[in-house]
Amino acid sequence: MSSSRSFIGLLLLTCLLGFLSFECNPTYSPPVKAYYYPSPGRTEAGTLSAQGTWSALMLVDISGSVGYAPADYLQIEASGEYFKDHLAVGNLTFRASPWPAIRQQSSWKFLQDFEVGMGGGVGGELYGNDYQTCIDDNESPKCDRLGWNDRSLYGGYFGVGLGVGYTWNFANRYVRELDFDVFFRSRYQATQATNIPLTHWYEPALGVQFRFNHFVKAGIASAGHFYWNDYNDDSTVSWLELTLGFDFDLFHKEKKDSPESEADAEEKPLPDEPVKEEPAPAEN
Repeated sequence: MSSSRSFIGLLLLTCLLGFLSFECNPTYSPPVKAYYYPSPGRTEAGTLSAQGTWSALMLVDISGSVGYAPADYLQIEASGEYFKDHLAVGNLTFRASPWPAIRQQSSWKFLQDFEVGMGGGVGGELYGNDYQTCIDDNESPKCDRLGWNDRSLYGGYFGVGLGVGYTWNFANRYVRELDFDVFFRSRYQATQATNIPLTHWYEPALGVQFRFNHFVKAGIASAGHFYWNDYNDDSTVSWLELTLGFDFDLFHKEKKDSPESEADAEEKPLPDEPVKEEPAPAEN
């Protein structure tokens, strides 16, 4: 119980410190991918995943994504993100896991994946888009009187995810399997918005995820965003994010990491061989 309280306290403290260190009237090109779902390495061939993510403090800051895994080690994901008065973007992500959890026979899972992607949309802040304080001289970006939704935005990113998970199997009608994961994600991206310097982002996140019956999943993560460019340096913003999603098994395949399914397969009797009848001798 005490360790659970300490973990939750760490998430809240990280979130609070991030908000306190956010710079006033910032100048930056925003990230083209801001959220961190899902747990790394939980890819399964033939699975279609859909999830939504919200900021715990600003529920209007939302994201939705759809992903498909053509193989256990690969997932392709398309998502859109909207942060009120800041950005609206779409992105495409490729994730690869060298040793996906579904192929690990132990109840303990070593979770890992790598991601690379790109995105674009609208967004950006030039002195917070506050023209009362905008400086117009030879050493600063020119005041252009553009709003966040008037600035085109594009960029690319790559990252890595690591974690540990555990799978419980139950002889229960409603909860047959439960996955619990603790994971860390780290991402770098470079983005460019209209009339704003190229901005670099380093984004770590620490989170947990539950998944029931290989279908419903829910998670929470504390995400930090550190950015720097020619006019802002060492600036930070952070938040707690909440995720709810679903995994659809398109081909109704048998789960490889389920001991019960393996036992059932062993106990299943083989079909009887058909008995060949000898032809009756012909009468003279």
